[in-house]
Amino acid sequence: MKKLILTILASTLILSCSNNSDGTNSTSTGLLIKTETSIGGTATYNYNGNKLSNISYSPSEIGTYTYNGDLIIKEEDNGGGVNSATTYNYSNNLLSSSIGNESSSNTTHTTNKTYTYNSSGSITEMVTSTTINSGNTQTNNSKHIRYYSQGNCIKDEEFSISNGVSTLIDTTTFTYDTSNSPYKNITGFYSWSNPQGFESINNLKSELHKNASNLTTRTVQITYQYNSENYPISYTSVITNYIINSQTGSSTPQTPINQSGTITYY
Repeated sequence: MKKLILTILASTLILSCSNNSDGTNSTSTGLLIKTETSIGGTATYNYNGNKLSNISYSPSEIGTYTYNGDLIIKEEDNGGGVNSATTYNYSNNLLSSSIGNESSSNTTHTTNKTYTYNSSGSITEMVTSTTINSGNTQTNNSKHIRYYSQGNCIKDEEFSISNGVSTLIDTTTFTYDTSNSPYKNITGFYSWSNPQGFESINNLKSELHKNASNLTTRTVQITYQYNSENYPISYTSVITNYIINSQTGSSTPQTPINQSGTITYY
């Protein structure tokens, strides 16, 4: 699935994980994001009213979106030698499952996801991925448990699953500003993206990744500049990766990576 430039920049999708309905299926006539530009290129958003019709990525990729009412039920991506299509199912306007298929010259990849909305307010995502490469088949199972506060994901726990046993492999914690998300006014965007970990009510400020041994593996710090309506119009990020020494139980920061980008609106 094509990830938005902002989330690529942050190295992990802006994980937001609430079954809170705030921000869902907005019919606002407020600002709509037009372009995102960063080191990854430029994404241009096109609409039918407030419904997202497609996103074009320079130089030659495009993602198209299909709605049923106010809910996004299909995403198709083409370009760069890869074609993919994902269908989405909902129950009571909450994303319940998805099936994605991706193909390139010698490889096909299928991803099945299901979502459980827990009484605690967290969301559990179960993932089964199957890859066929030159006739060889490999299947992987994994799980995310995402925890929320005020519509923003504040923690994501990632597990690998083998023979029915879940093993924690990564924990990421997040902080946010209190300003408007660039995607706030796209119809159905929050209901579609929030359980998948693509979008929050507010804008991501920091990520802290730790492995199962509680050693830091990556940090991300993001700062924004805003317009008069409190939407971000540019951002800078500092991404620091760490080398883990399992023998000494230590993690060593590497040279930070600095990136920046701009956002425009209709």
